[in-house]
Formats: sequence, C-alpha cells, structure tokens
Amino acid sequence: MDPLRRLLQEKRNVIKQLKKDKKAMSSYEQIKTDDKIFETEMFLKRFSAQVMEPVQIADIVINYKDYKKLLQRLKGFDVTERIVEDELVIAYSKPSAQGKGKAILYDLSHLFPAGSEFPEKSLFL
Repeated sequence: MDPLRRLLQEKRNVIKQLKKDKKAMSSYEQIKTDDKIFETEMFLKRFSAQVMEPVQIADIVINYKDYKKLLQRLKGFDVTERIVEDELVIAYSKPSAQGKGKAILYDLSHLFPAGSEFPEKSLFL
C-alpha cells in the first residue's frame, strides 16, 4: 500500500475509534472529541488523493501536484529552485517587469508513517 493511502487509512481508523469511544464520554469530553473528529476529517480532505501526490525530491517529500500547478503559473518567469534544509524554495522574477517573489514547499515526510517510500522525481529545471 502506498504511503498516502496508508496515512489516510490510519486517519479514518482514528475517526472510527473516536466515534466509538465518544458514546461513553461526558458531554464536555464529547465536545472535545467532536473537535478532534472535525480536525481529522479536515486533514483527510487536505490530503486526499485528488489533492495530494507525495513525491521524493532529493531529501524531502513534497506535494507534486502543487509543484506542477505552481510551475504552470510561473510560465514566462525566470525560475530558480533549490532545497534549503527541509524546504523547496522556488524563486521567480520577470526581467521586463519589477515583479519577483518566492514560493516555498515544505517537507511533508514527517506526516507519513515511518519507513514510507515515495516515488522519486527530479525538479523540472
């Protein structure tokens, strides 16, 4: 099973267990449990297979779908990419205009179960 599916399955199991345990709790504990369930459901939406494609680039894991979208938006810009500690820093500028900026994609490997292996890709540039 790939790491993303395994992570999502673990989170679904957490939700099931919280809902099961909630029945025997006091009303205050139920409210706190509802908050945990909500947070976990939001995590599932943010990391669904439609939104997330974890890929190993050098020593970090990034969401490759976000990376591809970002590069599509930056067509026509001069783009440089580098890995700094646990981030992929994408600096961009347009020589004809004064516009410049940078985007950062953070390492996501800490979110996945230990020992997860991801497909490796290289940077576009």
